[in-house]
Amino acid sequence: MQVGHRVDPAVRSAIHRGQPDVEQEGGKDGRTGSRFSFLSSRLPVDSFRGGASDGTRCVPSPPRWESNEAVKNEHTSASRTPALTPPESHVYLRGLARVSIKTAREIEQMRKSCQLAARVLEFIGPKIRPGVTTGQLDRLCHDFIVGHGAYPSPLNYRPKFSDQRYPKSICASVNEVVCHGIPNGRVLENGDIVNLDITTYLGGFHGDTNATFFVGSPRAEAKRVVEVARKCLDVGIAQVRPGARLGDIGAAIQEYAEGHRCSVVREFTGHGIGREFHEDPHVPHFGVRGKGLRLQPGMTFTIEPMINGGDYAVEMLDDGWTVLTRDRSLSAQFEHTLLVTTSSVDVMTTRQCPLVNSEVGASE
Repeated sequence: MQVGHRVDPAVRSAIHRGQPDVEQEGGKDGRTGSRFSFLSSRLPVDSFRGGASDGTRCVPSPPRWESNEAVKNEHTSASRTPALTPPESHVYLRGLARVSIKTAREIEQMRKSCQLAARVLEFIGPKIRPGVTTGQLDRLCHDFIVGHGAYPSPLNYRPKFSDQRYPKSICASVNEVVCHGIPNGRVLENGDIVNLDITTYLGGFHGDTNATFFVGSPRAEAKRVVEVARKCLDVGIAQVRPGARLGDIGAAIQEYAEGHRCSVVREFTGHGIGREFHEDPHVPHFGVRGKGLRLQPGMTFTIEPMINGGDYAVEMLDDGWTVLTRDRSLSAQFEHTLLVTTSSVDVMTTRQCPLVNSEVGASE
């Protein structure tokens, strides 16, 4: 699930020029990653209590569901309050972005949540066909997640940018919907594409992944945009290793997309993830090589480029969530949660089999 923050045009221009104020070494105000983003759920300062810029351990506040308030589950009669224990290691990077460096034990626990999220996509793929509603897909995913002892992270989530909680368990974005499509009674039709964004909360950690699926027989333009989006994720992941910079990821994605007659949405980014749904750093899908935060082993974050068949401009509906391409061109997206290892990258949401109706044809 994407994160972002409204960017002043001058700041966006600076990102394109690769100005050094977004480097790890920092600008005069001592800030980094969030300057890339739009509609931000960036953690507030008081989310890290007792921390200091010298690397002192920090303890995060509870997730945004409020740990002392049971979250009502609209699909069942149950309610659930996610339990959260303090992390073993939260550190600052030179006092700038509050980036969580995961321990080996945290990584293995987080991997369980990530693998469950991947299983949800494998489960739901064969269910996607003409005549099914996005609301039905949401219910199926919800029941699968809860049945495995986890909680669907988007349900009742309220980020900093919104006064409203997200009302469903997944995001279902059809055709020109870029992201945060709210599942409802919309009936999927032959030739549609639909992105399903899955985030699970299990054992104190979130796992986040998404994929775009074909509904019935895909049209030529849909196949073009979807395959460019799929490749954009791959080229972004290929940049991840210790010592690389966030700008390397964004530049690789932007170069591939624009080289294949598509565009990269600027207003939403990937994000850090772990004990919090959205953490630092923000991971832009456009940028300049050699610029931005330097990657270090133990970082966990998502790459999730939103690729439009037309222009990159977007607009939001009055529901405060649903984002559309302004020119109503198709938009597609794929996402993985990643771990920076000591030598390269670990795709934590890797799947065990190809996705039906996305990577392979329908099986039923």
